[in-house]
Amino acid sequence: MSYRINSFICSDKEVVSYEKRLSICTMSNGFSFSVVSGKEELLALGDVECDMSMPMAQLLISIKSAFNEMKIQSFSMKETELVVAARHFVWIPMHLYDETKKRDYIAALHKVDVGETVIVDYNAAAGANLVFTADNNLVSAFRIAMPGLKVRAQHSKLVNQETLDASQMKSLLIMNVRDGETDFAVFC
Repeated sequence: MSYRINSFICSDKEVVSYEKRLSICTMSNGFSFSVVSGKEELLALGDVECDMSMPMAQLLISIKSAFNEMKIQSFSMKETELVVAARHFVWIPMHLYDETKKRDYIAALHKVDVGETVIVDYNAAAGANLVFTADNNLVSAFRIAMPGLKVRAQHSKLVNQETLDASQMKSLLIMNVRDGETDFAVFC
């Protein structure tokens, strides 16, 4: 077995699958996930350890096997998302965004490696697209295991209407510090 379930908590509550949302967050040594109902009730929470750098076929088998062992089927859920830690990203306001230039936006900041894919995630709260890179092997394995999966960057998850409403912010500053570099994005 190439994975280990470190923790898994599941509710007894019965909820039809088309009302459930599955959110998966990647880590360097595996992934964690949560399943919530349409009423924001936590139905399941888990942490799975596996080598995220293994070949795609093995990673795919580990992902499917882990979710099957926990009896979690994503195929008919309302929403399934994968949240990845994006090291290279740029926010592009919607009125300036051009789909044909998505690789160019990242290329201005970072040379896109062969093993990376460029992903665009629209953020309604910011009114902008977050263009970012992610490991192609990892993203592909999850997309094959869970068709319809939406891939998002952690930065986009932080900027949401609930957060903005709760804090009553007029503007928002996002700062990402990594490897001695700092990125800033300001939304007004």
